[in-house]
Amino acid sequence: WCDAARVVADELGVAMRAVTVGHARGDLRDPRLRWCQLRGHGPDGAILVRPDRCVAFRSGAPNSGNFNDHSASLREVLRRVLSLTASSNRAD
Repeated sequence: WCDAARVVADELGVAMRAVTVGHARGDLRDPRLRWCQLRGHGPDGAILVRPDRCVAFRSGAPNSGNFNDHSASLREVLRRVLSLTASSNRAD
Protein backbone atom coordinates (compact mmCIF):
# COMPACT_ATOMS: atom_id res chain seq x y z
CA TRP A 1 0.00 0.00 0.00
CA CYS A 2 2.77 2.48 0.84
CA ASP A 3 4.55 1.92 -2.47
CA ALA A 4 1.27 2.26 -4.36
CA ALA A 5 0.44 5.47 -2.47
CA ARG A 6 3.78 7.04 -3.38
CA VAL A 7 3.40 6.13 -7.06
CA VAL A 8 -0.21 7.32 -7.36
CA ALA A 9 0.49 10.54 -5.46
CA ASP A 10 3.34 11.26 -7.87
CA GLU A 11 1.16 10.42 -10.91
CA LEU A 12 -1.61 12.74 -9.76
CA GLY A 13 0.70 15.43 -8.45
CA VAL A 14 -0.63 15.42 -4.89
CA ALA A 15 1.24 15.48 -1.61
CA MET A 16 0.64 12.31 0.38
CA ARG A 17 2.52 10.67 3.22
CA ALA A 18 2.27 6.89 3.44
CA VAL A 19 3.21 5.14 6.67
CA THR A 20 2.87 1.78 8.35
CA VAL A 21 1.76 1.36 11.95
CA GLY A 22 2.82 -1.70 13.89
CA HIS A 23 3.29 -3.13 17.33
CA ALA A 24 7.01 -3.81 17.04
CA ARG A 25 7.76 -2.65 13.48
CA GLY A 26 6.56 0.17 11.26
CA ASP A 27 7.07 3.83 10.58
CA LEU A 28 4.90 4.56 13.61
CA ARG A 29 4.92 2.24 16.63
CA ASP A 30 1.85 1.11 18.55
CA PRO A 31 3.19 -0.86 21.54
CA ARG A 32 -0.20 -0.94 23.28
CA LEU A 33 -2.00 -2.05 20.09
CA ARG A 34 -4.45 0.84 20.35
CA TRP A 35 -4.32 1.54 16.62
CA CYS A 36 -4.82 -2.14 15.92
CA GLN A 37 -8.07 -1.99 17.90
CA LEU A 38 -9.35 1.18 16.19
CA ARG A 39 -8.29 0.93 12.57
CA GLY A 40 -11.22 -1.15 11.34
CA HIS A 41 -9.24 -3.40 9.02
CA GLY A 42 -6.86 -6.32 9.13
CA PRO A 43 -3.08 -6.13 8.90
CA ASP A 44 -3.20 -6.04 5.09
CA GLY A 45 -5.69 -3.20 4.80
CA ALA A 46 -5.20 0.54 4.39
CA ILE A 47 -6.78 3.84 5.34
CA LEU A 48 -6.60 7.11 3.41
CA VAL A 49 -7.00 10.08 5.74
CA ARG A 50 -7.65 13.57 4.41
CA PRO A 51 -5.70 16.56 5.79
CA ASP A 52 -8.73 17.46 7.93
CA ARG A 53 -8.42 13.99 9.52
CA CYS A 54 -11.58 12.56 7.95
CA VAL A 55 -11.28 9.04 6.57
CA ALA A 56 -11.69 9.18 2.78
CA PHE A 57 -11.12 5.47 2.09
CA ARG A 58 -10.70 2.26 4.03
CA SER A 59 -9.72 -1.07 2.55
CA GLY A 60 -10.34 -4.08 4.75
CA ALA A 61 -7.84 -6.25 2.94
CA PRO A 62 -5.68 -6.21 -0.16
CA ASN A 63 -7.57 -6.67 -3.41
CA SER A 64 -5.49 -9.55 -4.65
CA GLY A 65 -2.35 -8.75 -2.74
CA ASN A 66 -0.50 -7.10 -5.57
CA PHE A 67 0.82 -3.61 -6.19
CA ASN A 68 -1.26 -2.98 -9.33
CA ASP A 69 -4.54 -3.59 -7.49
CA HIS A 70 -3.52 -1.25 -4.66
CA SER A 71 -2.52 1.41 -7.17
CA ALA A 72 -5.78 1.10 -9.09
CA SER A 73 -7.84 1.36 -5.90
CA LEU A 74 -5.97 4.41 -4.62
CA ARG A 75 -5.99 6.09 -8.03
CA GLU A 76 -9.78 5.73 -8.29
CA VAL A 77 -10.36 6.94 -4.73
CA LEU A 78 -8.06 9.94 -5.06
CA ARG A 79 -9.66 10.96 -8.33
CA ARG A 80 -13.07 10.88 -6.66
CA VAL A 81 -11.92 12.69 -3.52
CA LEU A 82 -10.12 15.36 -5.54
CA SER A 83 -12.84 15.55 -8.24
CA LEU A 84 -10.38 14.68 -11.00
CA THR A 85 -11.39 13.17 -14.33
CA ALA A 86 -9.64 10.06 -15.62
CA SER A 87 -7.45 12.15 -17.95
CA SER A 88 -6.64 14.97 -15.52
CA ASN A 89 -4.25 15.27 -12.64
CA ARG A 90 -3.03 17.99 -10.30
CA ALA A 91 0.14 18.57 -12.28
CA ASP A 92 -1.81 19.73 -15.37
